[in-house]
Amino acid sequence: MQKAIAFIKKEPMLLVSVLAAAISLFITPPSASLLSSIDWRTLATLFMLLSVLEGFKTHDIFAPVIRLTSRIKSVRRLTVFFFFRCFSPRCSSRTTCRS
Repeated sequence: MQKAIAFIKKEPMLLVSVLAAAISLFITPPSASLLSSIDWRTLATLFMLLSVLEGFKTHDIFAPVIRLTSRIKSVRRLTVFFFFRCFSPRCSSRTTCRS
């Protein structure tokens, strides 16, 4: 029992997801037409994207971005930073972005 409680405390989003899935089963029972309407390509793409991002996080790929943005205190300034960082002349799609 202690292991189960420790796991739930460690993974609260998993618990919320399982509960939401269980509730949705009562609202809309599974059927063949429901399974055929799922876009499996999009689901697979999202899974791969999340896997790559988790790998980046594991290897601290985001550390330079975190260092750059840690001094920014407001959401508006952070938005402006990312907008101009993406569209600055030094960071075009044809060249390598230099800091």
